[in-house]
Amino acid sequence: MRAGFGEWIHALLWTLLGGVGVPALAEPGSERTLGNLALRDALNERRRPGTVAQLTSVYGATAQVEPGEIWRAPTILIDTLRIDDVEVVYGDFHIFKVWDMQDKPAMIKSATLVRHRVCRGNF
Repeated sequence: MRAGFGEWIHALLWTLLGGVGVPALAEPGSERTLGNLALRDALNERRRPGTVAQLTSVYGATAQVEPGEIWRAPTILIDTLRIDDVEVVYGDFHIFKVWDMQDKPAMIKSATLVRHRVCRGNF
């Protein structure tokens, strides 16, 4: 969401991801959708055996580089909106501590996610 004078407002959306209820913060500055370790662990119980994460490095607003795991996410549901074929980077990222979202499943959704993915919904 956009406020006045070039400022962005963060939106917190209740999301269902692979049967796991997840608060999702829409982050206008995020290039990728991020998931915390609690979400990764909750979804690991539902993954097909033999699937493996791709390892990556995540660069934030500071000089700190943090390791992450890229997994293909199950369908993301936001009300009647379905978002498929999304890669989520999971890790112990500082932004989850800033928003006090590190202990329970949570995600930071890239604001560009809806523009770059095929979405279906009842609008």
